[in-house]
Amino acid sequence: MKPIKIPQSITINTGEQEKYHVQKQIDEFFISVRKRIEELVNIPECPDRFKIDVKGLYTPTPATTATPSDDCIYMLYFDSPKYKRRVVASVLETRTEYNRVHFDFFTNLEGISL
Repeated sequence: MKPIKIPQSITINTGEQEKYHVQKQIDEFFISVRKRIEELVNIPECPDRFKIDVKGLYTPTPATTATPSDDCIYMLYFDSPKYKRRVVASVLETRTEYNRVHFDFFTNLEGISL
């Protein structure tokens, strides 16, 4: 079984996501995680068990509200009777102090098996 290639973190200028094909890298990363799970759980190719979602992040404030930020998280969910909508991979998109865009890639495959 070939290991999943987790992309290195990426930091680029704001607005250059298309130039560096960031969305393509995120998609390819999620596809490789999906394929690995299909191997581990021994299910045929089954993309309908997987869902990608993007959520905005908020900065906490002293009051009971929060302020929206430009940061977000991309999540790949795996849904099965055993793993019920489990986040199996994520990409965190944050801004640096110089307003550059930074992407970090993570997997969460621990314990997934037949």
